[in-house]
Amino acid sequence: MRIFLAALLLPSLAAGAVTTDKADRLFEKGLYQQALKAYAPVLKEPGREGLRALYRSAECEGLLFRYGDAAGRLYAAKLPQDPLWRARLLLLRAG
Repeated sequence: MRIFLAALLLPSLAAGAVTTDKADRLFEKGLYQQALKAYAPVLKEPGREGLRALYRSAECEGLLFRYGDAAGRLYAAKLPQDPLWRARLLLLRAG
């Protein structure tokens, strides 16, 4: 019975484990291209992690001198209702 319950719970725990930790470490090391690839799967996540990945992806593209790609990414994204994240993304759009 325990094994059956563990088998049912394990996929749900793994599904929610998508974070930006690995990508953040690459970003801090200055490996922006690798960080950009690591942020890609997190971009689809709802909430804070997805917004953080969007913000950092735009930063990576800017630091790689891909300003048009960064601007396109930011303008294509739907602005969130959270005022803090909305302001952050609007500031990046303006820059």
